[in-house]
Amino acid sequence: MKLQRLGGYAAIAGVFAYIAVVVLSARIQPLSDWNDSAKMMAAVSAAPAEFYVCSLLWIACYILTVTMIFALHERMRANAPISPAQC
Repeated sequence: MKLQRLGGYAAIAGVFAYIAVVVLSARIQPLSDWNDSAKMMAAVSAAPAEFYVCSLLWIACYILTVTMIFALHERMRANAPISPAQC
């Protein structure tokens, strides 16, 4: 049951981390210019700290997603307990 609660918290925190990644990425480089490699390299060299923070936030999003997946896997097992509120 504790893993399911942790998975719920991870889902909520993952949404906020993803929003932070999108906002930080848009601040570093406008969203339409990510396909141009010359502009991307210039943006990364101009703001390396923000780019690394953005990368660390992506890693945090993936860790939170894995936690949420483990919680969903535990919940979807055949012998998972059903809470009284769901009856």
